[in-house]
Amino acid sequence: MRIARELHDAVSHHLAVINLQAEAAIARHRTRPEAALAALSTISAASREALGDIRTTLGALRATEPAGVEPPVSLDNLPRLAERVRATGVEVDLTAPGPPDPLPAAVERAVVRIAQEALTNAARHARPRRLRLSIGYEPEHVVLEVTNDGAGATAGRQGSGIPGMRQRAEALGGELHAEPLGDGRFLVRARLPRGGAR
Repeated sequence: MRIARELHDAVSHHLAVINLQAEAAIARHRTRPEAALAALSTISAASREALGDIRTTLGALRATEPAGVEPPVSLDNLPRLAERVRATGVEVDLTAPGPPDPLPAAVERAVVRIAQEALTNAARHARPRRLRLSIGYEPEHVVLEVTNDGAGATAGRQGSGIPGMRQRAEALGGELHAEPLGDGRFLVRARLPRGGAR
């Protein structure tokens, strides 16, 4: 289940970016060929990263392969994640200071994967103009919040995204809430123990 969750979180994000960029390239290839070329460059980068994520995750199944073929998922991935979403035409405000103390790898991975899924869901379903992603630190918890500006339809469509994020948070003894805030805005808020699973 852990490996299936990793594959879903990593690959679905990349495929969503690829889909949005492919639609942009199709729409702009005649009137704005430079924008279409930029979209194709993003597709190339996203597909390359998706393949790397697949190799890394499936490598865990092969006892003969050393772990860590690719860099581990960490909070350092958040700026690149925000940049990929910006490439789809959505503004992303990122506030992600480093933790006051080192976090367990499982906690960093959960924060990044939940952020990835929340941003992907919002970009695909809400079609917002702006997304806000923030990380905060309580004495015992890491708090992640992703909100959209409600420019399009609700991001709260039923699917596997929100349940998957909630399962990932609960596996560490944390919690996740996903709810509309009014005026079409939507919030995903995860609160995870800083020490990892309890």
